[in-house]
Amino acid sequence: MASNEQTVNRRDKFEALKRQGGSPFDQRRFHKGESIRELVKSFTPDTLSNLSTAGRLSAIRGQGGLLFGDLRAATGKIQIS
Repeated sequence: MASNEQTVNRRDKFEALKRQGGSPFDQRRFHKGESIRELVKSFTPDTLSNLSTAGRLSAIRGQGGLLFGDLRAATGKIQIS
């Protein structure tokens, strides 16, 4: 598909979505519980299933059967699996 053809296709889909009353830029809210710094400070194994934070996934690596990643934000970095 040529670049120009792709642009026309995207515009057509955008207009069709607008006609249906939808928005391609619909904002979904994510509840960010704590900053990464606060999570690291207050972490206990009991809170493991109730965590929520936000950041940018900056690295992914595999070790055995697991995947690990680094989640970075302005307040710090944590490793997730």
